[in-house]
This record gives sequence, C-alpha cells and structure tokens, in this order.
Amino acid sequence: MYLPRSTNEQGPTWTRTDTHRRGLSVSVRVRPCLVLGLILLLFPGPATAQPDTPASFWQRATIYRDGWGVPHIEARDVRAMAFAFGYAQAQDHLKDMLLAYRVANGRAAAVLGEAYAASDVFALKMGHGRLAAAALEKADPVTGDLCEGFAMGVNAWLVKHPGDAPDWAEGVQPPDILALWHAFVMSFAKLDLPGVWQPPPAMPTANAWALAPKRTDEGKSLLVINPHEYHDGPFRWYEAHLSVGDMDVAGATLFGLPVIVMGHNPALGWAMTPNKADFADVFEERLTFPRPRANELRTAGIALERAFLLRYYASAEPYYVRTTAGLEERFTPTLSGPRGPLFEQGASLYSWRVGGYGEFGGLRQLVEMARATNLDAFQQALSAQQIPCFNILYADRAGRLFLIYNARVGDKPASRVPAAKNPMEQRRPVDWKTPLPAAFAENAWRTIVPPGRLPMVLDPASGYMQACGSPPWFATEKSGLRAEDWPFWFVGETDNYRARRVRQLLRAGLRSQRDMESMLYDASVPAAMDLVPGLVEAVKQRSGILGGPHPDLPWAINLLRDWNHMAATDSEAMTFYHVWWSLFQTRVAAKLSDDNMRYGALAAGDRETWDAAVMAADDAVRRMINQFQTIHVPWGRVHRIVRGARDEAASGALTGEPVFLASDSLYRNGKWVANQGYGFAMVVSFGESPEAVSVVPFGASENPDSPHFDDQLDLMLEKRFKRVRFRADEVKRYAAEAMGRRIRLYPLGIQGAATIETTAPVTLRLESTPDAPAPLPDGLAAFTPFVVPRWEPAPAGVRVRYDFVVPPVLCQVARLAELRFQGWTADGQWKVLERQRFDAATGVFTASAPGGLTVAILGPKEYLEVPEVPSPETIGMEEGDTPTAPPAEAAPPDSSEPAEAPDRSEPRFNFNQKLSVHPK
Repeated sequence: MYLPRSTNEQGPTWTRTDTHRRGLSVSVRVRPCLVLGLILLLFPGPATAQPDTPASFWQRATIYRDGWGVPHIEARDVRAMAFAFGYAQAQDHLKDMLLAYRVANGRAAAVLGEAYAASDVFALKMGHGRLAAAALEKADPVTGDLCEGFAMGVNAWLVKHPGDAPDWAEGVQPPDILALWHAFVMSFAKLDLPGVWQPPPAMPTANAWALAPKRTDEGKSLLVINPHEYHDGPFRWYEAHLSVGDMDVAGATLFGLPVIVMGHNPALGWAMTPNKADFADVFEERLTFPRPRANELRTAGIALERAFLLRYYASAEPYYVRTTAGLEERFTPTLSGPRGPLFEQGASLYSWRVGGYGEFGGLRQLVEMARATNLDAFQQALSAQQIPCFNILYADRAGRLFLIYNARVGDKPASRVPAAKNPMEQRRPVDWKTPLPAAFAENAWRTIVPPGRLPMVLDPASGYMQACGSPPWFATEKSGLRAEDWPFWFVGETDNYRARRVRQLLRAGLRSQRDMESMLYDASVPAAMDLVPGLVEAVKQRSGILGGPHPDLPWAINLLRDWNHMAATDSEAMTFYHVWWSLFQTRVAAKLSDDNMRYGALAAGDRETWDAAVMAADDAVRRMINQFQTIHVPWGRVHRIVRGARDEAASGALTGEPVFLASDSLYRNGKWVANQGYGFAMVVSFGESPEAVSVVPFGASENPDSPHFDDQLDLMLEKRFKRVRFRADEVKRYAAEAMGRRIRLYPLGIQGAATIETTAPVTLRLESTPDAPAPLPDGLAAFTPFVVPRWEPAPAGVRVRYDFVVPPVLCQVARLAELRFQGWTADGQWKVLERQRFDAATGVFTASAPGGLTVAILGPKEYLEVPEVPSPETIGMEEGDTPTAPPAEAAPPDSSEPAEAPDRSEPRFNFNQKLSVHPK
C-alpha cells in the first residue's frame, strides 16, 4: 500500500514498503532518499543470492542498439535479459512507464490530477496491484525472473541517473509489472453496467493479415503486425529484440513489460488484434440497503446480507488526487467477492465476472509462444489460456496460417431454463449484455470453453487471412465458419469497411512484401466509396428540404463527386467529407448510436437518415465557411500529427475507416490532431531466415533530446519503413552502440570482430573509416579500414581484442603472414600491437590493444592487390542501410499515394477500386 508522507512544491513524498518472495524488504522514498532506497533494491542483504547485482547482470547481458535506437538484448538467462530490458526501457521512456504503473495501481491522480480520479477508483476496485503482489508470491520461476529482473534494471538506471527522473518517481517493484499486464488485458472486457466508469480498451483497434507462400511473389509466407494506440495513453508500443537461450524474438511490447507481446522468431510470427468476445458478465448481488452509518460497522447480530454490505464499505482504500490546494485524500470500497470485483450503482452492488481475472500467467505464455518452432508448439502454448481475449493470427516459414478468435469465457447457456413450478413455460433468451441475477453465475461459469471449441481457421484455401476487427467467419473467403454455429452472445463484431478493404486487396492476385508495406499506408477511404455517390444524388433530389441551401453547397458536392476517395494531405474533398460525417453523426446520434447502424440505415435507404445526411452536408458548408472562410481546405492543413515542437500534415484518418489510421476526433485550435493511430507496424517475410521491416509512430525514445525522439516520424510521413536487423551477425555489425561488460561488435567493411571485457558496464561505439588518422609509415598500406573504439565511461586498463580477416583479393595468401596490426597511439605514433598472431589455417589475425587506439592491419604497399579500400558507406552495406537514412526498400518519399510495387504479369490491385457491398 502507498501512503503519503508529506507534500511540497515538487509533489508528494511517498514511502513504500513491500516484502517479496525472495525475502527482500525495501523502503523507497522520493528525494532525497530515492537513490538510497534503490541501492537497497539493487544490493540486497544476505537473503538474496549474490549474482543479483548490476555487475553480474551486465556480465550476462548486453544491449545492442541499432541506428534507430531499437534495443537488441542478448543474454545468458531470463533474469539478466529482463534486467537489461528494464534498463533499456528506463533509458527510453522512464516517465511514461512509471505513469503506466501508476495507472495500473490506482495512483495516477496523485500526479495527473482529477482527470485520472475515476481511473484510480476503477484500478483499485479491480485490485490489479493487490492481486499482482499475491500472484508473484506463487509465480513460476520464469515469471518471477522476468518481473524481478526487469524491476532491478529500471531501478539500476534510476540509481545512475537520479537527476533525470521526475520528482514523483519511485523505484519499480516486481508486482508493478504484473499489475500492468492485468490492467492491460482487463481493459478489453466490457462492463455491462451503465453509468459506471471503465477505461477504454488499451489497444483501441489493430490490423493484421497473413499470406501463404502460394499467394506471394517471393513464395514465402508474409505476416503483417499492426497494433494501434492512443499516442498520449498509458499503454503504448515499443519495439525490441530479445535473445536468450532458445528464445530469439523481435517485435513489440508495451512500455513497462519484459516480454514481446507480438512479433516473430526465426520460424514463425504472430499478431494480436482486439476482438469483442463477451468474456465478462455482471451479476446483481441484490444488496439494496442504504449506506451504513459509522456506528453500524461495530454492530453485532445483523443480517448476513447487511453484514456483507458493511464489509464492502469497510474495505475502502485511500487514493490521492492532486488539486490546486494540494493532495486530497479520498476513499473507495475495493472488495472482491467469489464472482469478481464489486461495483456499486445507486444502492445496489454488482459483481463482475471476467475471464482471466486474477490470473497472471500471461507473461509466461508469451515466452512459450516466442519459443515455439512450429504450429503444434504454438498451439500448445495457447492452450494455457492465460491470454483471455484477442484475435491471434499466426504464420510460419512452413507456409502454415492459423487464426483463433481467442476468449477465456464461461460456457454460458443461450436461454433460461423454465421454472420447475411451470414446466410448460417456454425457454427465454438470456441477455448476457445486461446485469443478471447472481444465481446465473453458477451455470454460466461452471466450465470454461476450451481452445478447441473457439472459432479458428487453419490453412484456408484462399491462402490469406485478416483480423482487422471483423467477425472470424469473415477472416477470409470460405473460412469454414458460420455465424449460426456460435451462440448469439459470443461474437460482438460486425463486418467493417477496413477489414473488407484488406480482403479486397489480398484476394486480387499475387502479392509481395512491398505490397504489404503499401497496404499499411493505404489512405483510401472505403466508406466514402460507398456513401459519396448516394450523398451526391440525395442532395440533388432532396435539396428542397433545406429551405435556403448555402450557395456553396453545389461546389462542395462537386468536390465529393470528383474525389478519388483518398485521405491524402492535398485532398480538399477529404476535409469536407470529414466535417460532413461528423455533423451527420451528431444529427442521428439519438437514433443511431454507432457507425455500423448509420451505414446500415443509409444502405437501406432510410428516408429520415438520408434527410439528415443532406442537412448535415449543408451544415458542413456553413461550418467550413465560418471556420475557414472557404470549402477548399486541404486535409493536411487541418489534419495534423504533433511530436514535440513538430506539427506535421498527416494523411490517413479515422473517418471512413482507412487502413492507415490517424485519428481525427481531437479538435484543437482549428486543427484535428491525430492522437490515436499506429503504435507499431511490421511486415515479416518467412524464408530460411526471416526478413522484416518496421516502423513506430515517432521513435524509440520519449526523451526530446534524443535523436530517436522523432526520427521515425519522417518514415511515417513519407510512407516508408526501416529494415529490422534480426540475425546476430547483422545486429552486431550494424549496431550504433552497445552496453555491457562483455561486448562484441563487427566493424563495417571488415570481416571480423572487436571484443571488450570490462569490470564495469560501458557504452561502446565502434567507428570504421577508410581514412587514416595520420600519414602511414613509409612503404605501408592499409589492408583493412581503420577502427576506432569509443566508450563512456572510459574505464582504466581496458583492452580490445581484434579478430580480423584480410580477404585474399586484397593480398596474396602467401604474403598474409607478413601483415601486422598497428595502432595510432595518443602520443602520435604508429605502433605494432603486442600480443598479436596470425592463424594461417583460418586466415584470422588476432591482437589485443589498449582502448583508445585507432587500429588497422598494415603491410607493404606492394602486397596490396586493390589500391583503394572502399568506404564503410559501401562496404558490407546495402543501399540506404546507414542508420540515418531509410532503407532502399521503402516507398518513395515524394508520393502521397501508397507505394507502387514492381510490375508483374498479374493485374495490380487498384487502391481506388470501389467497394460495391455494404458491410453487414
């Protein structure tokens, strides 16, 4: 439990005391005791094994960061991997991660104020933190190592950088990680209790699709992973690569989690998208008494129900809200019953039964999914049912495709059983989306539906599948699933334009990895393709209902009529369409509460709905003239994406359901700011070794001073991707820097490696250049580029081991033994390195040199077969592979359309192809 010690101008001072399963008791206090408390965490007493020290962890784990700042972590064990991953995440997004933990534990309002008070109440009632602390005591060793190692890694960073932490920062505790995971998955459950606040789904929407080898140009399986996020929310996506033992996985995780949530390993990959499975139910506990008076809490002999109610209100826990007057202490009841957490509404109590509530095996299950090498092993990992929701879409290098509509849900009856006293009474349907009598819980949740009974599709004949928010039977053509084969309450989705757009593009012939990249930036507005022709005709036929239509209405309708239905930055029609649709939603909101209902009413030709559409068009003209003085407003002028000081024109939209989602709901200072959209996008091609490209919406770091704060924003704006380095040799060759005690890097332009071992962790950068730092000794030439190791801090006595190979094309084999490593010393001399040798059998030159020397292999000029050593910009690198430049395989930066793929014999798909059928 957290209690305020005092407050000051900088914020609250907190004390936290917890005891964990390793016998560690800690006290962490914000300034001035933060560092001392964290040292207690990092250097525990005799109850904890000695290897759990930062020095030991850094001996067992190394962080390699590529040119985009993405961490690639190589470790000898899970605990050390989690430590390094926690350290890397603290470097990149400490504040945001700590705020996410506060949201999960019901402590955000103490920092963020009244806006998070309802969130804290919900989190405390759910008991994420309480349940996580109890679960960690019984957790399996892998989960324990993940949580404890990760927490120690974050705290190690805090110890080294106390001045870079926010004033309210505390050390992370292992239960925080489990609490965050529990809060994440529970956010997807629907609380069917009107008037009671609950958070929005942590991942609002997502895209995922896959192609079998027979449907691809390359003859390889392709997988697209594309979760979305609220850019200012507590659950945001972060790219990483983790390698430990037999787990080698790259992909995306959430700020604050120590595992990859979706991604790929050498053999397979998976994506997860939100589904609307009904895996939660509300039950009325029928406790309709008024709130108890204080003296009643001590009254004996009261009725059982009354006693339960008293116990509920007596369970109140405090939470704190920052106000203009300081911290305000409030209380909320936090009792859970046998059916789940309790919520009050009026004078009644309701319990919430949620599949997966109070279960914390999700991190371990994700590890097992990442370790799987084939579909059987992956399905075995899914059988643990520790992930209670999501569509899970799978593809592998063997060409297998698999989709499961995942849900941990009770085997609920579809209808009420007639009462015994009236056997002739007909069975009545049960509305599982409303509060039900508590007695229903016994039958509804007696057994959990096993994975084998969930909707799934395996290796469809179509060769493709998508999971973009539609029901599972619309995952592909001839999915083998029928809606009538499943209970009416089970699947909550209806088909949508975005999913239908993806199906349309996937079934139109062979596709390539470049096509998949283009599809992710597809800014066509499929809903507009259906609705605009009808709106144009309706305005012509029904303008009389307007009385005096605005004189610019015909011009606006002409804009729509001539539109190519793209949400491009230069599109004036997109701006008008967005304003029209927003005003139309407002006009029909009382009758039609969501977009699917509105689409259906328009498709059905409902006269009242079309009248509202025509009036909204006239409203839109007037609104635009008032706001912008013209109807000719390019979409990019008013649809923006903001990062720090950057305010950029954004294509894509939420209105009209483009595949490329960049929301348009937040209106601020005359602009719609995209605060929701892509959190991560990856395209994986499964060959002998997987090849992938990826992008995150802004960059790997949340630090505005980092070069990786917004470097990937340019990729998104220009419809490009960066290449993912996955093989160990690629990671080490293209690493911009590495951190650890034992680091091995492969210099660019050289076949070989540089290795250091230190007594304390360092950050190492390895520079490779064709230019000598000074004139070479007379008669000598360089047979390798010049390598300069740079590190911080610079520990004394560090030596670098070099293992280089000189290719025979540069020097005759018979002359190789006469070449020598030489280094340019601090006193301005070329010096032959000591402790060097040449292995004639392998052709490897080995030397050990003090740190700080510029090193190369030198030899007589006459032995050099090639007179010039190419620069590192061309040696060992593919075009565009420099850390500061996007890869050549990316889409053209100057195009507002999705990238065009190479010509092929089959017809290209048309991004402007009209959809002819309304979604159901």
